[in-house]
Amino acid sequence: MTKSLLAVIRWQEVYSGAAYLYGSSLDFSSDAVLFKNPRLASGKPIVQFLSKTNYQGNRRSPDLPLLVPNHVYFLEREMTTEPANRVFVQIDFFNRQNEKIAFEVLRQDMESFTCPPDTFSYTISILSAGCRQLRFKEMRLYEEKQAVERKELAPLQKKYTEKQLPEELQFVTPLIQLL
Repeated sequence: MTKSLLAVIRWQEVYSGAAYLYGSSLDFSSDAVLFKNPRLASGKPIVQFLSKTNYQGNRRSPDLPLLVPNHVYFLEREMTTEPANRVFVQIDFFNRQNEKIAFEVLRQDMESFTCPPDTFSYTISILSAGCRQLRFKEMRLYEEKQAVERKELAPLQKKYTEKQLPEELQFVTPLIQLL
């Protein structure tokens, strides 16, 4: 099994309701975002990425690609926290009525998850687990590809007897192998 890169997820801007701003300091540099909040409670979402948005209402395009239900995906995160390993990633899956149908909590830097059936949209949230500072570079979303076994087929060779040769092929008779 191999994996192919679907999307690179970067925190590029602050949108209304997409980041925890109360008492927080945000520093956007060219390669990463530095988030600081010494009083951030555990379990609070720091930033949220969406696969479905209302562009007319929010002037915001989706951050995430569409997922195929029942497929396996990998999420690799590149971020550091102070104290170390004090964030986790939560993926919430929603149906067409925007009801939460499932969620996954990822605690490692590289983990897999399966998109549930009936998924219409999803969100990826980074939540605090007691961190005071987060340096977020990017997250990479991969799709697992199944290895397809291919059989080499010998090229088809048509051979005719002289009686089977169609009339339309009379002008190329010297090129056709006859039995």
